Amino acid sequence: MTEVVTTGAEVIATGAQYAQQTGASRSYLIYVGVAILAMIIGHQAYVYLQNKKAQERLEKNPGAAKVYIKSTNLLVYQETLRVASVDGKAPVFFYENLGLTKGFYLTPGTHVINSTFTKVRPGILHKQVSTTYEASDNEVEVKANESYDYSFSTSKEVYTLKLKK
Repeated sequence: MTEVVTTGAEVIATGAQYAQQTGASRSYLIYVGVAILAMIIGHQAYVYLQNKKAQERLEKNPGAAKVYIKSTNLLVYQETLRVASVDGKAPVFFYENLGLTKGFYLTPGTHVINSTFTKVRPGILHKQVSTTYEASDNEVEVKANESYDYSFSTSKEVYTLKLKK
């Protein structure tokens, strides 16, 4: 019996030669690249269409206030504030900063915002622990042509609407 000993460099070189001969890695990279490009284009198209709807709503209500939704999306910790309805109707969202900042418009006056809050953190026994606070109606008052931050305080467990500085 003959024993064949190969080094790691030889194995890598052999794998690279195989990929070159078959074109396997190149086609795989092309598929992955096309998929990523399609997702980016799709996201930007969605953001464009949402901003177009929001702009139409703003033209109907020129004195509307901007309300930015505060969310945190880190690799291991996420906080998501979801606005389900405003005065019983689905809100039209706008996006800024390449779709990273999300918000909606409110006409001046008092409104009822229905929202939920979810936070996700790494767990000890599980991969992640998710805590969701029940949907609640929050009455807010906004002034014309102002910008606000809508957020959730985890320490006090209340929703807040603060004038943006």
